[in-house]
Amino acid sequence: MGDRVDDLYPPYPEDRPVIVPDFGVSAASTAAPELPDEAQDLLARTADTIDLIDRLTGPVGSDIGSNNWVISGSLTSTGKPILANDPHLGIQMPSVWYETGLHCTTVSDTCPYEVAGFSLLGAPGVVIGHNANIAWGVTNLAADVQDLYVEKINPDDQNQYEVNGEWVDADSRIETIDVAGGEPVQMNVRVTRHGPIISGVYGRLEDFDEKTDIPLPEPYAIALRWTALEPSRILESVVAIDRAANWDEFRDALRLWDVPSQNFIYADVDGHIGYQSPGRIPIRANGDGRMPVPGWTDTYEWTGFIPFDQLPSSFDPPEGFIVTANNAVTRPGVGPFLARDWAYGTRAQRIVDMIREAGTSISPDDVRAMQFDAASIHADVLIPRLVGLASGVPQVRQAQAILESWAGDDGEYRFDVDSQGAALFGAVWKNLLILVYNDDLPKDLRPSGRDSSLEAIRRILDDPTNIWWDDQTTSAVETRDDILEGALLAAWNELNDTLGDPASWQWGDLHTATFVNQTFGKSGIAPIEMLFNRGPFKVPGGTDMVNATSWLVEKGYEVVALPSMRMVIDFSDFDASTAIHTTGQSGHAYSPHYDDMIQRWATGETAPLYWDRDTVVAASKEHLKLLPGTAG
Repeated sequence: MGDRVDDLYPPYPEDRPVIVPDFGVSAASTAAPELPDEAQDLLARTADTIDLIDRLTGPVGSDIGSNNWVISGSLTSTGKPILANDPHLGIQMPSVWYETGLHCTTVSDTCPYEVAGFSLLGAPGVVIGHNANIAWGVTNLAADVQDLYVEKINPDDQNQYEVNGEWVDADSRIETIDVAGGEPVQMNVRVTRHGPIISGVYGRLEDFDEKTDIPLPEPYAIALRWTALEPSRILESVVAIDRAANWDEFRDALRLWDVPSQNFIYADVDGHIGYQSPGRIPIRANGDGRMPVPGWTDTYEWTGFIPFDQLPSSFDPPEGFIVTANNAVTRPGVGPFLARDWAYGTRAQRIVDMIREAGTSISPDDVRAMQFDAASIHADVLIPRLVGLASGVPQVRQAQAILESWAGDDGEYRFDVDSQGAALFGAVWKNLLILVYNDDLPKDLRPSGRDSSLEAIRRILDDPTNIWWDDQTTSAVETRDDILEGALLAAWNELNDTLGDPASWQWGDLHTATFVNQTFGKSGIAPIEMLFNRGPFKVPGGTDMVNATSWLVEKGYEVVALPSMRMVIDFSDFDASTAIHTTGQSGHAYSPHYDDMIQRWATGETAPLYWDRDTVVAASKEHLKLLPGTAG
């Protein structure tokens, strides 16, 4: 069983890039300790538990994504750095971002802000952007900062739990939740030394004892320790970043950034580039945080947090560029333990390849094209096997012919909206995962098609008799080529049923983005939904491509997550920098700015991210001036 779990959750591949390849901080005291002997077999026995944890805390690593990269002036056509960022978030309406410029009329100690970029609703300052001296971008580090503790509850007093052989009182309070149109609901909130008890109030943990092989006391409760539930200084960090004028001040600002941990890239007007990972990341006495652990002793306690100066960092690396795409920060065993559930490096590999292939004269336009790149590493891996297998089925041979002629002159397999090959391959990929895994795994554990799925398939692709290829629902013993042929045939039949004549198949007819309003978009009232929702829009790209318009096998080909904005900062001329987010600046459905970015975003267009005051004023369509009122 252990090997099969490893097949589903493979380690980070050695042939994919890491963010800081030369990181060499000696941090033996903060590396992930070994599990005690009695716990060594837990990971091999608890696939159901892993699924429960993912459902509780949300997917991490390979199931989330963003891109950012920064290129030194030694590799650019302008001789100055270029910084790019496109965070990937769930599709929604309105956009999560608001494009903002904060410019003091006179920059001084009392009004120090001269910054432009993107803000989040309710948060002060600019979260991603640039000021007069530096620029920065972020992707999710996916640091492991959540642990579940199994608390041993006193059977005679539900408000007590055991700590090192003694019963101690949990902090307890009654919270009242007002319910519109109903009676208020009262909840007893209990907090242990680890954090709030979530079992009993979180429905997905109701059957935890039935789905896990982890030994549980009776009675028990599950408490969540999470750095996000502890006091944070992140807002201080944001405004300090906005004011930073150089690398040292930038890093000092990031010392305040405690949660969530991010991959920060950096560039400045003096031509420097850099990377820093911040955040409060725990040091564990034992274990690596992947599994629920006993909370009644100190065996699995957090003993502190990794010191900031021991977190991975890079300044002016010899490669002349830095790429992050939720991939591993360092090689396994190097530096302090940060996480184990990274994205598997497909997007990072593609970005690195494009930068290296572009030479030493990369332009801002080149970088914008890279952000919209829709070439597929999935296809690079699978197409040779698919077109190379021998088949006597006419439909399979026709499908193979389409895939064989798909690649462009550059040899890349691109998921453009008008691509016939992309439509077929998307259907093959979906059906391949269904044929490989649906007979072996319960619904909640089946791979969704993201790069963890690609890595899982890649691990077994050279083993034609691997047990995963066999269909457990038949008496025959299927091999790899049987399943690949079955996926080709199933895809052919599916697209014939849904899209008709193969000559008319296009990826954009399957892969669309619909922007659903967060408040009224699922009201169930058609006229209301028509007013607030927008789409569907045909979009290129796909899961774990650089233009990561992600879709899930279990939900069809529709976009579920996407590049929520795209930004390129040009240090040769800040006024030549560009940006766009997904919908529009307004949240008002009747405003012309509610949806005026969607089509441009979908086709890879951007807009100027103006910086100079005169340029901003000249390009303005409307001007709102707020004046202090008078008392009375």
